Amino acid sequence: MFDLLLNPNGRLGRNRFWQGMVVLTVINVLVVGATSYISLGYIFALFLLVFPFVCVIGKRLHDLGHSAWWVIAVFVAQFVAQNLLNAVITPIFVSLDELDRVVREIQQRLDAGEAEEAMQGLHIQFKMLLPVSLIDVVAVNAGTSAILGYMRSDPETNQYGPPASF
Repeated sequence: MFDLLLNPNGRLGRNRFWQGMVVLTVINVLVVGATSYISLGYIFALFLLVFPFVCVIGKRLHDLGHSAWWVIAVFVAQFVAQNLLNAVITPIFVSLDELDRVVREIQQRLDAGEAEEAMQGLHIQFKMLLPVSLIDVVAVNAGTSAILGYMRSDPETNQYGPPASF
């Protein structure tokens, strides 16, 4: 598992890629939930997941015969997809008037120099948006997994190594 998630070199076949994406998606969901219910400090753990995602997606791109630098394009596409999905599903799960009220309250607290109270309001906002955040994480990772997972591997040895066994 260490090699799968933390080694950016080599190639990754479909099955191993999907395995890595499932593990990373589960970890991502747990971190988002912890951020909403335990502490906002867990949001920094999301940054720790960037490297494992780069490793897994990069090795899959190697298996397709492409440079891992294309991970940047994948991340940009994920960002765009996540924002579009947010725009569509947020009103389904959260009253926009209530969300606007919370955001205004946070801003008022910050303007008044009440940082601790503003953080509590931010925590409330994270809890309100938890269903949207979880759907985003799962949907975007599933889409990425489907697209990259179903692409045909390069059957020959390429500059990134021999074909992945599975």
